[in-house]
Amino acid sequence: MKESVHYRAPDISNVQAKIVIEQLKENALITQSSTRNIISKTISTTEVGVVGQLPSITSMSRTIQRVRTKNEKPPENPLTIHDLVLPDEYMNINNNNFLIYDNKKENRILMFATKENLDTLHTFKNWMADGTFRAVPKLFSQLYTIHGYKNRTTIPLIYVLMTNRTTNSYNEILQILKHNNPNLNPCSIIIDFEKAFETAFNDTFPHTKIKGCYFHFQQCLWRKVQENGLQALYSENVEFSLQVRHLAALAFVPTNKVINYFEKLVDSTYFINNENNLSTLVDYFEDTWIGRSTRNRRRPPKFQISMWNCYERVLKNKPRTNNSVEGWHHAFNSALGANHVTIWKFITFLKQEQALQEVLFKFIIQI
Repeated sequence: MKESVHYRAPDISNVQAKIVIEQLKENALITQSSTRNIISKTISTTEVGVVGQLPSITSMSRTIQRVRTKNEKPPENPLTIHDLVLPDEYMNINNNNFLIYDNKKENRILMFATKENLDTLHTFKNWMADGTFRAVPKLFSQLYTIHGYKNRTTIPLIYVLMTNRTTNSYNEILQILKHNNPNLNPCSIIIDFEKAFETAFNDTFPHTKIKGCYFHFQQCLWRKVQENGLQALYSENVEFSLQVRHLAALAFVPTNKVINYFEKLVDSTYFINNENNLSTLVDYFEDTWIGRSTRNRRRPPKFQISMWNCYERVLKNKPRTNNSVEGWHHAFNSALGANHVTIWKFITFLKQEQALQEVLFKFIIQI
């Protein structure tokens, strides 16, 4: 007689309790609040069913003190990129490698990820990527992150501190990523309209569909409106703003009909009668997104129509933006609490964020 096997449903409240503890650790690092206040605030914002799964107040107090003690007296903040030498505690997490690459060159690149992150990234066929600048240490220009996307959820898996944003630097990053996991082969990635990253990504992953974020596409148009001093007219004249939005709406026209509809739009009575206000904007749109007309053909645009067009994405219910990545960046920057923190505070907080994301990922795959 075969022994019956009993499967136990995952204890969601226990997983949520682990998330709360990771948040407790983050608060211990980024605030000067007393231990008592941190615990009190944590418990007051936690569901009753989850509170019962938390450790004792004494245990949580010790956790806060341990995190703060470990974070005391970091090395002196380096004055130049060449002075930056990372002690082991800033390269590892839970006795495992967290820093997977440091080129130690003029274009300094620090890439952080765990082996599990790299393995997990392989399981995501759709990626998102973007950079943030606000809170990065002064020696660096941006934090660039690569996220996996599935079931309307994004998970940050690769974190890269960069000193510049050149195609060569992005190529270096992506080659190292591929070297660490040769099986990486995403079907698609959504990025902002940064030509250097697009070029590098296409070199490394030539079979991946590169899609532009529709929100960034709109931002590009709005910045051009501002550059041309048209923001007041756009805000005050309903018809003018509607006609400009027609340009953005071309993203939802079938790819093979975009040029035809663009030509109809710019040949319309409104565009002809308002040429003085619209000509610069139309020239920009044509050069950047459509391709300038020359005789019987068009030059290649800066960004191919297939990259910024959203028609198929709408039909297939796929994401049109990488706003979830921007949301993570905003939360990360806000939690750090200051612009351009020290490299030591930044990496320490990044490790805490990694620990939190590991718990969140376990929670996500259980539901």
